Amino acid sequence: MSPQQPNGLFCLALLAHISYTDYMTETPDNIVLEHLRHIRSRVDDLHEDVREVKLRLTHVEENLSMVNRRLDKFDTRLERIERRLNLVDA
Repeated sequence: MSPQQPNGLFCLALLAHISYTDYMTETPDNIVLEHLRHIRSRVDDLHEDVREVKLRLTHVEENLSMVNRRLDKFDTRLERIERRLNLVDA
């Protein structure tokens, strides 16, 4: 065997090291990308949930405003009734 030509065992070890190194450098990228995709999906879901909650909150605020207006009208009517019945001091 000449010094320039490696033996078969050395070649196998070198190939195993190269393929293991390639695997190890590709796998973390794939895992990281997979996790990033999952995170992005969850963030998109949360974004949609927040949009829905905001819409529902807007409806609740509008309904509360209507209830407050009705209560104000009842208060005005009650004051008028009390005045007509002389139940309040003038």
